[in-house]
Amino acid sequence: MRDRSGFTIVELLIVIVVIGILAAISIVAYNGVREKAELAELKQNLSSLNKAVLMYHAENGSYPVSTSWRGNNQVVDDSFIPGLAPQYIATTPQVKPHGASRPTFLYLSNGTDYKLIYIVDSGEAGSTGLPQSHRDNNPLLDPARPSRAWGYWSSGYRTQ
Repeated sequence: MRDRSGFTIVELLIVIVVIGILAAISIVAYNGVREKAELAELKQNLSSLNKAVLMYHAENGSYPVSTSWRGNNQVVDDSFIPGLAPQYIATTPQVKPHGASRPTFLYLSNGTDYKLIYIVDSGEAGSTGLPQSHRDNNPLLDPARPSRAWGYWSSGYRTQ
């Protein structure tokens, strides 16, 4: 009688299927963790910008003035919020591209009121605005653009 050692094809297929299932679960879990980390980084960057704007206001009695919406994707230096860098914040944080959209931080102020938002351009082909994870339970959603932006603002610019 021959002593056969080794695995049958059925056993090998079962092992391959189990490995495939574990890999799929790992990929889904990794994507969720990565998205949460990106969201946390965005919130931290926006909060840092807001704190710098508030420090500027505390020292100067007004917010940095911009006559129109200015975004950090429109300038090559740290001047999208005039007078902020480097005294109140070392450098302005950048926003990483997200899918088909070109998200950016935008700022508007008349000196008395201000609005600082993170916005996703939902007008672009393939863009649906903010991912659902950025909208769920987010107290910073912009009332003027709830599907595309969130941020900080003074009471006079709430609906700008």
